[in-house]
Amino acid sequence: QQFDLQRIDRDVAVIPEKIDVLMVVHPRELPARTLYAIDQFVLRGGRALVFVDPHAEGEMGRPGPAAQTGQTGSDMPELLKAWGVELVQGRIAGDRQAARRVSAGAGQRVQAVDYLAWLSLRDAALAKGDVLLADAQSINMQSAGILRPVTGSGVALTPLIRTSEQAQEIDVEKVKFAPDPVALLSGFKSGGERLVLAARLRGP
Repeated sequence: QQFDLQRIDRDVAVIPEKIDVLMVVHPRELPARTLYAIDQFVLRGGRALVFVDPHAEGEMGRPGPAAQTGQTGSDMPELLKAWGVELVQGRIAGDRQAARRVSAGAGQRVQAVDYLAWLSLRDAALAKGDVLLADAQSINMQSAGILRPVTGSGVALTPLIRTSEQAQEIDVEKVKFAPDPVALLSGFKSGGERLVLAARLRGP
């Protein structure tokens, strides 16, 4: 059964007990008691799929303030911290190995270039041993956020989707209004670390 916070009311005091899985997509400025209700749902054994984003590219194409101000991110920082994970603020993942090829430039200067912010992830990037990804062949992500575990939380973070080691954290401002794939590629410097883009959390 579906229970949609956005359709019913952003200010929710209790998640109904008949809900088995709660999907929270692009949460922005949820009221404190709604965050508390989500937390209580998880603490009593409910499962949640949570999608947070430093830059939702779709927001830029919709009418509204986001397209003008660039405020396209979403997060639940206090709640995620309590759950043992944080979304790295103001950064997206670039991956030289997984970058998708796009056409960049204009007029006679159009060229094919690997766009670091648009990723096609497959094989070693996906935790194929997990039931969620067992049948997945590849997953495409745009301006993907980076997750990091909170030290000492007692919560186990299992990466589900990761970049290659040829990855770099990119300032989200570089991709918001007029991204330059050529400039991003020329300025690429690998951090030598696999960045976590999706994870499963388990713990008390």
